[in-house]
Amino acid sequence: MYWLTGLKCAGCGGQRAVYCLLHGEFLQAMRFNCFLVGFFPVFAIGLYAGPFAKKKWYPYVGLVAMLVFMVVRNLSGVDL
Repeated sequence: MYWLTGLKCAGCGGQRAVYCLLHGEFLQAMRFNCFLVGFFPVFAIGLYAGPFAKKKWYPYVGLVAMLVFMVVRNLSGVDL
């Protein structure tokens, strides 16, 4: 998406972030994709084992959070 439009999607830098996490470089992973490192694990655990596991609306929370992150990361002057 970045190559085609010049906009960063919510997953841009995700593979590099996972690589850094596997090598113990937490801060560098946060620099590549803070959404993946910070929000996604909490959301995934809550989706299957948390108090919202049976709620039909809970997956939409993740979708909205991802879209908000994508908009914020593409604002000028914001480096996420």
